[in-house]
Amino acid sequence: MLEETVNYLAIANDSNANLQLEVNELLDSNVDLSILISDQQIQIEELVEGYEAGLDEPIAIDINYGWNMIGFTRKTPMDSGASFEDILDKVLLIKDNSANLFWPEFGFNGLGDLIPGHGYQIKVNADIDNFIFPYVVGERLELSPQVPTWAFEMAPTHPNEVKTLVRKINLLGQEVIESQVMTGEVILYLYSDGSVEKFIR
Repeated sequence: MLEETVNYLAIANDSNANLQLEVNELLDSNVDLSILISDQQIQIEELVEGYEAGLDEPIAIDINYGWNMIGFTRKTPMDSGASFEDILDKVLLIKDNSANLFWPEFGFNGLGDLIPGHGYQIKVNADIDNFIFPYVVGERLELSPQVPTWAFEMAPTHPNEVKTLVRKINLLGQEVIESQVMTGEVILYLYSDGSVEKFIR
């Protein structure tokens, strides 16, 4: 028992001697301890703030020409436009599991925010190496949606788009012939777009 106590005291004295030696070396080196402590405090505060804000280690992704399936690797939801802003010149389409679409060419963002842990299909026109999702919490990419010209070309022309006279009727709903209308009679003109005009002869 006495031998164990002596060993314990010897170890404690060595630890105290080493600690005293380190403190003396710091004091002799003219290092301002308040700066060291302040720097350590700032680093600790930055780590705590980063953890609370959901910061995480970036993960590099290689995106190949054509269709790819990628996961959103950040811990906080972020705007899809702002997240892909640096590579938008190469992005053709991005889709989520619910078929929502981000189509940069026409300024259409139906995805909204990218959700942490969710997967997305992305089609690109060139290889993109080491893509890292930027930390863009709160940022939004303003887009100006445009309707492609081919959409107008695909849409059929409806017969009612061109206003034409369908028939002329009197107030009794009978079709009339212009040459047989009496002076002072009210004639209704019915048009293909559903509009009506009233004339008195």
